[in-house]
Amino acid sequence: MSGANQKCRIGLISEDYFSALRVPLLRGRMFSQSEMVRSRRVGMINEEMARNYWPNADPVGVKIHIPDLNLTGAPEVLKPADANEPVEIVGIVQTVRNHGMTDPPDPAIYVPWTVLSPPGAAFLIRTSGNPEKFVHAFREQVRAIDPDQPLTQIVTLDKVMQTQTAYPRFSTTLFSIFAGVALLLAASGLYSVVSFVVARRTREFGIRIALGARTTDVLRLVAGMTVWLMLVGIAIGLACSVALNRVIANYVTGWDPKDPFAYVAVIATLFAAALLASLLPARRAISIEPTTALRHD
Repeated sequence: MSGANQKCRIGLISEDYFSALRVPLLRGRMFSQSEMVRSRRVGMINEEMARNYWPNADPVGVKIHIPDLNLTGAPEVLKPADANEPVEIVGIVQTVRNHGMTDPPDPAIYVPWTVLSPPGAAFLIRTSGNPEKFVHAFREQVRAIDPDQPLTQIVTLDKVMQTQTAYPRFSTTLFSIFAGVALLLAASGLYSVVSFVVARRTREFGIRIALGARTTDVLRLVAGMTVWLMLVGIAIGLACSVALNRVIANYVTGWDPKDPFAYVAVIATLFAAALLASLLPARRAISIEPTTALRHD
């Protein structure tokens, strides 16, 4: 595009590209078969491009210059004589990811493939059933048209998506396992600490009950001790998390270091685990008989 800071991705497509991918048209129109045949300088932009470069205007009908369409020194690329002509924007389509599954989408413009034809091309074919069953038929159709035309790769969109999401799914699963083990260790450690403290204070609890303390008072003591331990642990954990959140964001897809919901969810989960871990020691504390507690060493 014209302008030092105006950049976009260029897609060379046919008129059925968006219908094959089920990408909806938002404004304007699709370019037609006749425009494809005549190599008309028409294009369609995604919503991201319209939002970035025409935030307060309608870009449909605007003509823009795209220097990258005027390739020089590349005789293997077919292009019409009017390569320097501007491209008229005729429609806006919904934004789709165009740089992998993890990166945000870039502004993009789509023009007929007849405007600029590189040696290689990719075909999108939508099937009504398992696409792998049609691979042989695809090869036969190409061979019938041009026996010398090679098909270098046939892959389904599902496999492409699996390849794109393999590492994010692996890293997320790995961190989830580590988080589960850490939660289990934290809950078991808290249970051990609370159980030990309750056992050490058995005589004290017996004396309190003998002097008229209610079971709710003893339960409040145990719960308060657990909450105090949790507050100290959460404070230390939050400090470490804030220091390492950018490192975690590089390995966990979709993790926003500034998302407060993640911190609230983790704190709530730890509190729930702590309450469950301290439930048995608390029940043991309120069930102590005063005579038994007074004889406890």
